[in-house]
Amino acid sequence: MLGASQMVWVELERTAARVALLRGRTGWTAEQLAVLEQCDQKLDLARAQLDRTPRCSFSFWELIHQIDALLVKVEPLEALVPIALKARADMERLVRDAGLRQAWLGTGEKPGPLPLLIERIAPRRESGQVVSAAPLTEQEEAELRAHLQGALKLVNRQRDTGFWQLGTNVSIYLLSAVLLLLLGAGTQLWVMLEPQASAERIGIVAMLGAAGAVIANMLVKEPFVASVGPTTRYFVYNLFAKPVLGAFSAIAFILLERSGMIFQIVAGGGPGSAPVRIEVGELAGARRAALALIAITAGFFAEKAFRPLMDQVMRKLFAGSERYMTAEDPAKGAESGPRS
Repeated sequence: MLGASQMVWVELERTAARVALLRGRTGWTAEQLAVLEQCDQKLDLARAQLDRTPRCSFSFWELIHQIDALLVKVEPLEALVPIALKARADMERLVRDAGLRQAWLGTGEKPGPLPLLIERIAPRRESGQVVSAAPLTEQEEAELRAHLQGALKLVNRQRDTGFWQLGTNVSIYLLSAVLLLLLGAGTQLWVMLEPQASAERIGIVAMLGAAGAVIANMLVKEPFVASVGPTTRYFVYNLFAKPVLGAFSAIAFILLERSGMIFQIVAGGGPGSAPVRIEVGELAGARRAALALIAITAGFFAEKAFRPLMDQVMRKLFAGSERYMTAEDPAKGAESGPRS
């Protein structure tokens, strides 16, 4: 079985072979030669991405997909049939927007532009014999190629976005683990330096609350909102804003406990005036351990409680970027999709 590194090189060589095979043909127009030249330039950029340290896989696949869309302009018509069939299958699997998917694929009663395109160029069987599709005029062929190119751009954009989301999830998960280790080490060091002040200092409470928020952050498996430019803000949002929220939540709970307004933790049945008394054992440090547990829990559930609101704010902030990432309706033009 090929590894991930081998797969990207195989895909690069396969795409380069397609371009070289087309270059070996004759009778190209100046426009078609310009398309092949663009493919060669993008192949060079893709090789450069693989040679970089660290390797930029997302940019590599984006370039490969751009080459696939460009080759639709120069591939022979018979070679477009499997490409169109794969584009239809990918659209059914990857495009989640029901309206956009229906605009391209249509319904059972009214096929969309992509199925009609396949029917127009694919050979069919009549009386036990394979019959080639009827010849196309130059204008019809150009329009069909533009339609297929628009469909490929849509599915490849969805695939690239999913790959970006996966990479961002993994990166944030790993960085969250590092941040959690640092918070744990910092808390332990503080406790070692001031053993009598553990879970009583506001700074320790804040660190424990931040750790709880980071733990909750690591358990989230929801996809991130896709956007083009502000990727750094996702890291700030998950690795700074959420821990700060957890820290302030933990501090609020500890201050509430100290005030005795709602609940209070008492050791060994000691005196307490709060409406709710939480009794812990008489062992040394029992009350401090209970306060630490409350701080971690407060940070954990603060992230859970406020995440829907924070995610809604993020979606509004990145609404413009999302619109840029979303493919246009096919009726808007051949560059974005087939004309109605």
